[in-house]
Amino acid sequence: MTRRTTLHSLVLLAACGTGSGAPTTPSPAAVASLTVPTASASPPSTVRLLDAGAEPHAPLRIAAELGLAQQIDMEMDLAMVTQVGPMPPQHVEVPTTVMVLRQEITEVAADGTFRQTFGIDSVSVPGEGEMHTTLREALAPLATLEGWIVGDPRGQVLGIDLRVADDAPAATRQSLDNMRDTFRQMLATFPEEPIGIGAEWEVVQTLTTQQLSFTQTARYRLLAREGDRIELATIIVQNAPAQDMPSPQPGMSMRLERLEGSGEGTAAMTLGGRVLGGQTRLEIRMQNTVTQGEAEPTPMRITTRVRTRLSGR
Repeated sequence: MTRRTTLHSLVLLAACGTGSGAPTTPSPAAVASLTVPTASASPPSTVRLLDAGAEPHAPLRIAAELGLAQQIDMEMDLAMVTQVGPMPPQHVEVPTTVMVLRQEITEVAADGTFRQTFGIDSVSVPGEGEMHTTLREALAPLATLEGWIVGDPRGQVLGIDLRVADDAPAATRQSLDNMRDTFRQMLATFPEEPIGIGAEWEVVQTLTTQQLSFTQTARYRLLAREGDRIELATIIVQNAPAQDMPSPQPGMSMRLERLEGSGEGTAAMTLGGRVLGGQTRLEIRMQNTVTQGEAEPTPMRITTRVRTRLSGR
């Protein structure tokens, strides 16, 4: 859950960064529309306009700029509190992680659907200490991650694919399904209706990972739209019902009793798709029970807090 939370906080801002009402520039000899393999297709989301905002109103659409490439610097801080049964809570402050991300729009179809490739150029953990070394080793395989997303002009993700190096550890490969659901949130989905400054809308998705299934509601607010610059605020709420989870080790079973997540952030970008900067905070609270053999279930509570800061080059 820690790695998934980490990646979610990253994408909450990083890829809200392509929104526009300007014309889309299609690829040379562009196809009518981009399609994706069934295995890479994304589940649909429900979008509802809550407030159209102030006049004047205009549609908010992604205008993918063919060839737009960018690097994004991200700093992330993470803290966890874990309590098992009556034992005192255990607090862990994870060292700051620094990542350099890249993204590029490589295809644009005549209908405005587009393909955006992305990857992680480097992962570093500044400082010295045992936890710093352990974290560097755990995150190092992420520097081989690459993939693509196909989206439409309203920011709906039509498909996604991720890959890592052939020699990446098995644990990294097994986490790809979880990462796919996270990276599906790399685009902010816009309402069908024309909107103005102050507009608010919500996007509801049901997401399933290898660990659990949960519902996420993202509430967006258009803060500013001036020239080619746009600013968004985002509030995230996550909920999951009680469900069984994969066994953490042989002879042990785990059940999620309750999950609640909440987060908020802001992002600034140009209408052509360049990320200027942003920040976000995310907190996920889980209540589990763990059963070892025939023993009575033991309650376990985990709270994860993540803060990220982004700066586009």
